[in-house]
Amino acid sequence: MNCFFNEFARISRGKDFGFAGNPLYDAKTLGSGTAIGLRKEDTDLQEKIDKAIADIRAGGTYDRIASTWHSRGPTSKLFS
Repeated sequence: MNCFFNEFARISRGKDFGFAGNPLYDAKTLGSGTAIGLRKEDTDLQEKIDKAIADIRAGGTYDRIASTWHSRGPTSKLFS
């Protein structure tokens, strides 16, 4: 979500939007790393998603997509 809002704020439609409060990066609250919401019983799907993410990262596809569509990396902090 951070990436979406960061990019949205850069375009004309996002000019009237802003951020309120302090950024939240607390691993105790949010966990660490990147996440996709799944049901606990969807372990087969989780394995497939984990493998797909590992494959696109290893092959460089992830970095190519990120550099094409994001001014900052999609997992970068908004406020640094």
